[in-house]
Order: sequence, then C-alpha cells, then structure tokens
Amino acid sequence: NVTNTVILSDYNPLNYTTERIAALSWDGQEIPVSLLYKRNRVLKDGTAPLLLQVYGSYGIALQAKFSKYDIDLADQGFVVANAHVRGGGALGLQWHHAGWKMNKMNTIEDTISVIDHLVAKNYTSYQRVALTGASAGGLAVAAIANLTPTKVRAVVADVPFLDCLTKLLNSSQPGVVENYVEFGDPRSNKTVYDYIQSYSPYDNIHRDVNFPHILVTTHLNDARIRAWGPVAMHADVGKHRY
Repeated sequence: NVTNTVILSDYNPLNYTTERIAALSWDGQEIPVSLLYKRNRVLKDGTAPLLLQVYGSYGIALQAKFSKYDIDLADQGFVVANAHVRGGGALGLQWHHAGWKMNKMNTIEDTISVIDHLVAKNYTSYQRVALTGASAGGLAVAAIANLTPTKVRAVVADVPFLDCLTKLLNSSQPGVVENYVEFGDPRSNKTVYDYIQSYSPYDNIHRDVNFPHILVTTHLNDARIRAWGPVAMHADVGKHRY
C-alpha cells in the first residue's frame, strides 16, 4: 500500500533516466553506482555537473528512492549519483566487511574509482564533481578532499566523523566502544592505530594541497560526533585552502 505520496508540479517520469552501472575499483572489484538525470539536459560530453552521494559504513545501504531534491537537481542539469561502496550493505554482509576495520581504505578507494569512471564515461568532469556524505560518509568524502583534491570541485560533509583517531582513543565518549567493531581499537594495537591515522581526515591535512571548496556542518549537542572535530578541520583547511 502507498503510505505517502509526493506530488511535484510538471513532473513527468518519462523526462528522466535512471541507470545502474558498475565502476572497477583498484583491486578489480565492481562497484555499483545508481544514476539519475534528465534526458534532454545531460549529453554525456563531460559538461554536466554531478553530485555523488557516499556513505559506506556499518553495513548500511544507500537506498535508491524518489527524492524531490534529486529531481530539482536533475532539472538543473545535474547527474545525481549514489556510490554503493564497500563498507555499506549494498551487496550483503561480505560487502560490509570488505570496507570495515583494516579494509576501511576500500570505502575511500571505491569512491575515487567511481569518480574516475564517471569522468571517463563523460558523465561529468573532475571540475564539475561535488561529493556529499553524512556522519561516517563524511569521513570518506573528507578523506578524498585530502588524498585527491583535484578530482572534486566541492565537498559537503554533514556532521562528519573527521578526527577518527582522537575519538577512538577515548573510550569514555559516547559511541566509541561500539565503533571498535566497525573501525578497530587503536588503543593497544599499533597496526590498527597507524591504519586509522593513514585515512583519518583531520590527521592528513597537507599544507601543499589546494583543497576543493568544502562545506562542513555540525551540531552543537550531538553526543557522538562532537562539534570540535568538524570545527577544527574547517579551521585548519581554511589556513591552507589557497
């Protein structure tokens, strides 16, 4: 049964195209990607702006669903994409485990591979890619801003998990002990410590990087992701942005 209906004026589903494609990651693994765009606006000549949404943690799958906001973007000529990267739940438990703990870099590398694939197929160009991710998804998009800043034009990190190492070293904070299952426990294992440090966005801000445009949001009263993490990264990136 239909429990909720969103009615958009002048909406005609025949005006839009949805696709499910696959991008090859660094190790040959195919990464599913969902796309939405308007038929007469995207010419696949590399000129369309693209918004890529990422999560990739806790076995949670990005759901392909109808969104009036995505339709609004498509009407403006955007390609709206969901990257179903490892660490999420798009392909079951093994997919989750392929992107957690000591496999966490797969989440980030998968996202980079999706960007490369979409550019290679002329859906967009690097200078027209915007990344967005919330919470643990914010970790992935912020890490990409550090690692491959020339492959994205803008990054939106909504209440992101940025200072991963500092957070995970303090087991007295809310949600930290539970997160050892997802990210590993760096307190007594140097291998885990070094691995988390290698991708933690706050620990990898480089002075010689010309960062993309970055919007970071936070909540003052969020017990799990304290405001100081996003605020600290925003301040440090601002010092080295230009």
